[in-house]
Amino acid sequence: RRVNELASSIQREGPIFERLISVLDILSSSQYLSIRQLAQPLFVHSLKRVKNGLNDHIPRLIEKLKNPSIPKNEIKSAIHILRAKPVLRRITEQWRFLSPFVLGICGSHVHSDQKLQNYLFQLFVTFVVSQHSLDLSVPSPQILPASARSLVGHTLSSQLLSDANKNSLFYTRKHSEDYAHAMVGLESLVDESVNHWRYKLMIAACFLMLMKENEPLRYPKMMLWLSSSVLSS
Repeated sequence: RRVNELASSIQREGPIFERLISVLDILSSSQYLSIRQLAQPLFVHSLKRVKNGLNDHIPRLIEKLKNPSIPKNEIKSAIHILRAKPVLRRITEQWRFLSPFVLGICGSHVHSDQKLQNYLFQLFVTFVVSQHSLDLSVPSPQILPASARSLVGHTLSSQLLSDANKNSLFYTRKHSEDYAHAMVGLESLVDESVNHWRYKLMIAACFLMLMKENEPLRYPKMMLWLSSSVLSS
């Protein structure tokens, strides 16, 4: 409780708050369950309060999922934090996080510990329930009605519209790259020795959830694997 009050009272930026986050990060991965359970919600709460806190830490947490050299307590901590609503919401809303997350969780078959695999599968189930269709394209202001191109009652200038259109094209291209990375990565997992039904299910589900219309023809290896290894079983 005192740590929670301290996190709420300290200003959101500065060395003291950064130090607090660092300490909570360490405690969240403690080998002792009771300490992890106390620190993890505080760590998530602190990341929400600091600018770019979630954005800075999500990639590092995702990377732990498929790394067999990471200690079990750190992986358990990463799974618990990634399951937190604000964290998982951020992942499912942005392709830059969604793509590595999908590959991280499907690539987690490298872990041999059964209990750890159960935790990873629980994370997958939570992700499936939370996932929604995520567009690749970012709408351009030029294609919106004139009434929607106004800002506080004033029509946007041509320069602002031009800048907005450039941003739209940039992020649409970036989203497409992240999407392609996820799909190619999932297809490459088929070549690995993934024998457990749980991971076959995860790979198949993630591929089918993300697949856009008319995309199956671009991934013949995956479609063949789905037909022979999953859908027929």
